[in-house]
Amino acid sequence: MNRKVLPRTNDLPNEHKLQAQFALAAFSTLKAENIAYISVPITSGQRLYDYMLEKGFKTADEAKADHDAFFKHVVEPNLAQGVKGSDEWVHKLDGAVIAPAEFEKRLRIQKAINWGQDAFMGMWVPLIDEKVTHMVMLDGWQYSNGSGEEYLQAVLMQMGRRPRSNIDIVDARGREIPLSEGIRLVAEAFIDLTARGLKPRNMAETIGILLEAEHRFATEQQTGSVIEPQPTSPGSIAKHTEFNVPPYDRREMEKCAKQVREILARDYPDILPTLHKTSSYDFSPINALFREVAKPVVGNMHLPRPPLKKPPFALVK
Repeated sequence: MNRKVLPRTNDLPNEHKLQAQFALAAFSTLKAENIAYISVPITSGQRLYDYMLEKGFKTADEAKADHDAFFKHVVEPNLAQGVKGSDEWVHKLDGAVIAPAEFEKRLRIQKAINWGQDAFMGMWVPLIDEKVTHMVMLDGWQYSNGSGEEYLQAVLMQMGRRPRSNIDIVDARGREIPLSEGIRLVAEAFIDLTARGLKPRNMAETIGILLEAEHRFATEQQTGSVIEPQPTSPGSIAKHTEFNVPPYDRREMEKCAKQVREILARDYPDILPTLHKTSSYDFSPINALFREVAKPVVGNMHLPRPPLKKPPFALVK
């Protein structure tokens, strides 16, 4: 049985939906050949988990209970890192730079809008999909819920699961991040937090999607086709986009990927079965993949591609 997949923004207050749509419309007026998006932790990331460890907090909600302390130790230094990183990329890129840290900093100063993660992703993910050509992952991004989702969106674009694939994924210095390295970084962060006794559900979903998407992409490149459920989300595409995944070595991520799958099966038993019955064309982080009850949707789809003479990855022996 396939599932009807709906956007995460469906349950938002109408006021938040309109605010996000208005902001997205404003950002969409950007016209440049190159547009960089500076991805940085804001309310999560390594600083959050170090702060939790220092104070003995078991959950992020406990850490956020003292708003002023949380802002001082986590949000404020994260925003400063994002602003600094975006300023540096103004000089590196011949084009435009989108600085989410600047956007959130101004929202917090005005105290006019109180958005949650779904509202922000409801704006940033479509903007990345439509405009961004350089996804810049600042240091420590792998510990961030939002940055992990932004990275996932860029990966799905490179894999041809979105309407376009012309996006590069790079670190703060402009070095390309191969798919195997990006997945390994998220996997290691997830394993680290699990070892600390934490339950990072958002990160579990993100790494689960990354692993399943990579598995299907690798299968597709080896065999020339993939059989999977029919996409059902409103923004899914009905035809292939040419993939744009740089060469990567699957062996780099294989060990930690095995450990992640074991943790997911033990601690989050719904994630992998849910992904197995979901089309990779519905994997966008804007979709509520793990919130919707399964509803019947007819059939699978068979997606033939010309077999590649040389896949963009080194096969695991």
